[in-house]
Amino acid sequence: MAFSKAKLARHKEVARSSNSDVVDDPRVSKVENAVGRIESPEKAVEEITSLWRQAQEKFLAIGRYLLKTKDKFPKAFEREVIAKLPFGYNVAHQLMSVARAVDSGVLKPNELPRTYSVAYHLTTLSNAQLLEARRNGLVSPDVSRRAIIEFKKAIDRQRFEALGRRALLERERDELRGKLEKLQQQASAITNQIKEIEANLLRYSDAIVIDGRPD
Repeated sequence: MAFSKAKLARHKEVARSSNSDVVDDPRVSKVENAVGRIESPEKAVEEITSLWRQAQEKFLAIGRYLLKTKDKFPKAFEREVIAKLPFGYNVAHQLMSVARAVDSGVLKPNELPRTYSVAYHLTTLSNAQLLEARRNGLVSPDVSRRAIIEFKKAIDRQRFEALGRRALLERERDELRGKLEKLQQQASAITNQIKEIEANLLRYSDAIVIDGRPD
């Protein structure tokens, strides 16, 4: 039996107005995943890009569903939800992290990478690191997983180098403190010697010669 576009539209409308979140109809899936005529390379790029954007919207929606479900059923979330899904908790965690980052404004929907796993790598960056990633053009739909991983490795190298420089500075500071302590001890000894000399000078004050004679 043919499944016309008009029937498909009515079928989708009924699905949206019902309580069911999933339309389990192979005819709908077949129509939605059908590939039309490829009239030009430009048309192919347009269609593929559109499908990529739909996929992006789907994983964002899944993440939001997971967050909402976890918030509503925290005790049953892993046992009655995650255990029955076609993916495990690790994937769910990544999807939720991406959705949380978007809904909190950390990431914008239009700059999300095409896949959740790549988008998740962005959520592991600190605010300062994310700002630097934006400056390098790494927060975009076209960024690859390898590019983000290399960026994170570069950050780690910089951090280790900074720690090395910090260690050198701390050692130099400690050496200077040691020298300063010795100088302070020497200054204290010299000050005591000066005081002793001044005391001795007072003892000889009676021996001041006035008019060539001791007073």
